[in-house]
Amino acid sequence: MSTYLNDKTRSRGLRNNNPLNLRKTSAKWLGKIPSTDKDFEQFTSLEMGLRAGAINIKTQINVRKKNTVAKLIYTYAPPNENDTLNYINTIARSVNIDPNATIKADTETLYKLIRPMLKMEIGNDEKLISDTQILNAVNAALNIKQKDENKETKPTAGILADAGLFILLLLVFIYFIIKL
Repeated sequence: MSTYLNDKTRSRGLRNNNPLNLRKTSAKWLGKIPSTDKDFEQFTSLEMGLRAGAINIKTQINVRKKNTVAKLIYTYAPPNENDTLNYINTIARSVNIDPNATIKADTETLYKLIRPMLKMEIGNDEKLISDTQILNAVNAALNIKQKDENKETKPTAGILADAGLFILLLLVFIYFIIKL
């Protein structure tokens, strides 16, 4: 896991391990630590902060019905502290979607939204975050298990073939038992 916690050479979001700049709340995020930042959450690792950000975006879309880029960003980056219209247009252009088109909180959409949001939130520091880290955060937010690349897996077809062979052998065994 990566950490930039308190790295003064990095943007505020990155040095908080909170690259999507989640505000302090009572939410009990996995990996959340007591924050020394007066406004924003801090996390044990960059991955925990990305995961929390992805969950927050998913919740905004699915639960709070902020299901367009315009609604999502208006809530995420309100005009009292951001150039919200610019933020909305930047994200909409980046994902090639009309700002008022309905979006879903699926893997593809969240993955496409997060990269340009990172750029808006932490500037050039977003280059320090890999596509794999973003995808893993999205998968964690959607409760999709990560593939363990060190673990051998049997393809489904192989499992079905093994089951078929087992049934065939069982039938042959039963046949010979009945004949005796």
